Amino acid sequence: MMGVRSAPCPNCSAPISFGLASSPALVCEYCHFVVIRNDQGFRATGKMADLVPTASPFEVKDSIAIDGRSATVAGRSQRDWGMGPWDEFFVAFDDGTTAWLAGAQGNWYLTSRVDPTGTTLHTWEQSAVGMSGIRLGSDPRPWMINEKRQSTLIAAKGEFDAALAVGELSHYLDLSAPGGGFATADFGDNIEAASLYIGRILPGDAVKLVSSALGPRPEQRVDVSRLQCPHCGAPIPLFAPSESQRAICGSCGATLNTNQGKLELLGILDRRNLAMPAIALGSKGTLRGTEYIVIGYMRRYTIVEGDRYDWGEYLLYGSGGGYTWLVEDNSAFMLTRTIQNADVQQGTFGDGVVYEGTRFRRFFDNQAYVDMVVGEFYWKVEIGETVRACDYIAPPRVVSIEYNPSEIISSLSEHLPRAEVEKAFSVNLHGDGVPVASPNPYKFGIPAAIFGAGLVVMIILSVIYGSRFPDTPVFRDIALNVDSKGTAPYVDGSGVAFGVPGDSPAANDPNRAVTYTDAFTVRRGPTTIEVTLATTSTNVWVGADCALINEDNGEVIEFTVDTGEYRGYTGGENWSEGQRSTTDYISRVHSGHYSIRCVTDWETYVGAGSSPPAPLPPSASLSVVVNGRGPGAWLLAFLLLILPFGIGIYLRLQHEKKRWENSNVV
Repeated sequence: MMGVRSAPCPNCSAPISFGLASSPALVCEYCHFVVIRNDQGFRATGKMADLVPTASPFEVKDSIAIDGRSATVAGRSQRDWGMGPWDEFFVAFDDGTTAWLAGAQGNWYLTSRVDPTGTTLHTWEQSAVGMSGIRLGSDPRPWMINEKRQSTLIAAKGEFDAALAVGELSHYLDLSAPGGGFATADFGDNIEAASLYIGRILPGDAVKLVSSALGPRPEQRVDVSRLQCPHCGAPIPLFAPSESQRAICGSCGATLNTNQGKLELLGILDRRNLAMPAIALGSKGTLRGTEYIVIGYMRRYTIVEGDRYDWGEYLLYGSGGGYTWLVEDNSAFMLTRTIQNADVQQGTFGDGVVYEGTRFRRFFDNQAYVDMVVGEFYWKVEIGETVRACDYIAPPRVVSIEYNPSEIISSLSEHLPRAEVEKAFSVNLHGDGVPVASPNPYKFGIPAAIFGAGLVVMIILSVIYGSRFPDTPVFRDIALNVDSKGTAPYVDGSGVAFGVPGDSPAANDPNRAVTYTDAFTVRRGPTTIEVTLATTSTNVWVGADCALINEDNGEVIEFTVDTGEYRGYTGGENWSEGQRSTTDYISRVHSGHYSIRCVTDWETYVGAGSSPPAPLPPSASLSVVVNGRGPGAWLLAFLLLILPFGIGIYLRLQHEKKRWENSNVV
């Protein structure tokens, strides 16, 4: 009998006809009884309720296009999980395949029934939102549970792929996969095995009405100018009357149930729960190329270590349909859109998540509560509504995950400069602090440019200076005359010997060794002369009082160079300090002929644990380089160049410190 498509209705005898060869159930258009057909024939199982009036875009037998494919609406059902009915459409494509189509928040969800063999789902009771890595049938993608609820069938019309009855309970799970995958596992009354439907999410403009089975239908419009609050009589403008489920009167705080533009009084809010947004409801503005109208606003808060933190969220309705959130935190703003949970990788509440290849750091994790509301909403918002909210940041973007036992929702927010919001909605806003998603204003571009340009200048100057003033060694390790007697070590009151005091007889000995170098030429000046004093002895201090003598005019530049390396063994460890050579620089030496006179002295060191001074008397040698350049000037120049980096790093870290002061997970 499954091949028979037409027959009298078993209940009212009116003619019924199955449009699809494979559909087993149909709702009689005359008596509204559900008719089941199988191999034994046709039977009526119970009366179906009439459809609840909604702004449904399609009716049964309409011709539609789904992502470019032609299809016919075979059946329309309505379910409710306690927040108002939604429509689902059973559609038949021209190629004979069938699917289910449902719309929500500007998107379409298209799924087809598949063989559940290979599915790794638990039972409905054992499943929980956030579970991931699930295998559905033969689909190789990892799936994640987004939603876990129970719904009730309240009405249906047309034909369907399974028997149905008014009031039947459905335990279902909605799941997502990376790349826009969407699936539903329907456990029915939670006794039978789950029926599995897999498909994808489509944008709102991917589904279009081609032709209406009932002929042209007048567009349903609600005259919002005549809607008034049933409590206080104030006007209640509904900007999305076909989708809104709850409205809050801004004049008296009346909580209103909305049904296609009809307002039903549910209660009166306490005045402290009535929000007063800085951007007025009904304001229109363009953000990032899309025109929006502000239709709702709510204040939320969280408690961290006894302190309360508040923020606001504006509900925007786009000119092309669909909802967007404008999140306000101390007059800093973010534009927020919903994203697929499965596209957010890593643990749901781990230390970080990855989205579109970017790692987001965990910034906030706590309970969030609705405190104040006003305006129009697409769900039945309530004071005290609670979710667990977790934010992950990668400025200027934030990935937010809101979780409750029935649903998990992920969203992506992008920082908006306050001036952009002020311009869009013609308002003046005030605030301070560091917004959570604001880009750090302290960049490294300018310091890097300064550093790069300065480094190039340093290199050029080094090349020019090196070509004009090449290093010219004039003496290498000239042996200096050293007094063979030297001086006795000086021992202080603690018994540590460290040298001869300045007023000792040895220090004033006029017979100390004197050395004169040969004359040498400085061809170009002013320049620098490098002088190095070296010794081969250990635990001996060697010093030279020197004079650079200009042979042309007799001018004298006096300088002193000393050196010494000290070694010993104390406390079971060897130690050493000092060095056997020291270099000094004489600057601004003009061209001319010069010689150097050195008066050399030395002292031994015989402190506790020190090695014996050797060899004695010590050797002393002098090396002289004309145009010798020390590292000091270049090092100073380099430090000056890198200073902007240091300042930039400091300012950048200070900015981040202020940002993370608002985090509760650091």
